[in-house]
Amino acid sequence: MLKYINIHTHSIDNDADVFSIKNIVLDEPFALENNQNYSVGLHPWYLEAEYKDQDLEEIVSFSNTPEIIAIGEIGLDRLTEIDFDLQMEMFERQLLLAENVKKPVIIHCVKAFSEIIAVKKRIRPRIDMIVHGYNQNEQILVQLIKHNFYISVGEAILNPISNAAMLLPLIPLDRLFLETDDYDVSIKDIYKKASQILKIAEIELMTIFNNNFEKVFNFRP
Repeated sequence: MLKYINIHTHSIDNDADVFSIKNIVLDEPFALENNQNYSVGLHPWYLEAEYKDQDLEEIVSFSNTPEIIAIGEIGLDRLTEIDFDLQMEMFERQLLLAENVKKPVIIHCVKAFSEIIAVKKRIRPRIDMIVHGYNQNEQILVQLIKHNFYISVGEAILNPISNAAMLLPLIPLDRLFLETDDYDVSIKDIYKKASQILKIAEIELMTIFNNNFEKVFNFRP
């Protein structure tokens, strides 16, 4: 059965026709639930130099858990006060971890796309990299697609004048995912809006995104 794939969320959707990847924040209490899939990683907002090795060890301990199917959110953010060199170090270390366990990464990036691309070019990971919550300009989008990133868009496409909504038709369908992130919105509403923007039936989008998922994660949702 085709599923509505929610590639990145902070909540659990119990609808039988929804497949979601829930992001784990290590500083918050959580329990891995049966039949639910997760991503885990050190977000650039929450890095602490004195605990970096300890925190990374915790990510490593989770990384081979079957319910953990992606490493993330990881990435770079120039608007946070966290030291950028520390962000770079931990992004690269987690990218290498993801490569080692053969799981894709979910990327958070703010005003550091050139650095993200440079790291990918230097490390040359074989795992796939998904930029989540894309709502940037066309120039950045072109560079990300050129360097084989997957692009995930979410709540922003509900605003017709957002970059996400206007640039959605420019994203190759075989590089696209949809998400809800931490917004109080249904993934089905995101699919409905994407269907309207792209002028593609929802069922066709579901087929495309299920195929994309299988290509990236190596199993059917």
